[in-house]
Amino acid sequence: MKKHIFLLVVAVLLSAASACKKDQTSTSNPTPITWELNNGTLTISGIGAMPDYPESEFVPWYEYRESIDTVIIELGVTSIGDNAFYYCTRMTSITIPYSVTSIGDHSFFACMGLTSIIIPSSVENIKNVAFASCLNLTSVILPNSIKRVEASTFANCTSLTSVTLPNRLLSIERGAFYRCFSLTTITVPDGVITIGSYAFSYTGLISIALPNSVTSIGDHAFYLCPYLTSIIIPDGVTTIGEEFFYGCTNLTSIILPNSITTIGERAFSRCENLPSIVIPKNVTSIGNGAFLTCTSLTSIINLNPVPVALNPFVFYEVDQSACTLKVPKSSVSAYQNADVWKEFNVVGIE
Repeated sequence: MKKHIFLLVVAVLLSAASACKKDQTSTSNPTPITWELNNGTLTISGIGAMPDYPESEFVPWYEYRESIDTVIIELGVTSIGDNAFYYCTRMTSITIPYSVTSIGDHSFFACMGLTSIIIPSSVENIKNVAFASCLNLTSVILPNSIKRVEASTFANCTSLTSVTLPNRLLSIERGAFYRCFSLTTITVPDGVITIGSYAFSYTGLISIALPNSVTSIGDHAFYLCPYLTSIIIPDGVTTIGEEFFYGCTNLTSIILPNSITTIGERAFSRCENLPSIVIPKNVTSIGNGAFLTCTSLTSIINLNPVPVALNPFVFYEVDQSACTLKVPKSSVSAYQNADVWKEFNVVGIE
């Protein structure tokens, strides 16, 4: 009974905007991590790591999340735990000290009051979904201590317009910027090796510069990027994956390197304004529907001397009779007798 009375008193105090509550969130540290909520400001103190909370309801201040406007993490705290500020929708400001080295899974999920955040150079790891669905977050600067943008870190940050990526970045993981509708341009620094599937899908990207260090780009990487107009794929990438540029309706220019061996299913499907493409000589596989509804396609240069076997739907809705297919001069006869390829206007080039 006393416990219920105490909680009732706390609730009344909170509603009066004069709440003050302290609790211990970790007992494994020499000086436990403690917290205090006072007039909308949550202060977290102590020395050591904040616990990881397996579910948001286990966060000790979760029931007061709608009363939190400002968060101050004091020097000495070394991590922000998983789900720590999950759905703190009113929070507009957070101070992260230089003692923090890690930001946990879902730690700022749906913190819709955040418009910007300063991440100190001490932070080495930002885990999956950390800032996902921060709908009003407009800008982010990631420090050079970060080597990976983890899966879905900024997914559904629909107001995000500016991202500064660190110079030491190695990979951008699956769905890192998925559904960032307002993100129109991004420069990927030299040294990045891997770009995961769905990494930039459903974004507002108009242009993107990919460094020569990139060797792997996942399926659906630029799925439904309707404003993307041009892109150069770095030499070293071997696969244009499934639905890679699906729905990039304004894509008018693309350069594929000689390292490409595979063009996946529906890779360029619905690229309705793509007028031409060069298929590198090492391409040995072109998936079903790869150029489906590429209705503006009028010129193809295929540098492979041997016609790749195709499914009839690879060029579905492309007017093949009005499209010129340029192939090695010695291979004209082979293409004129190959299924699907023979429907084009085949001419030889040196």
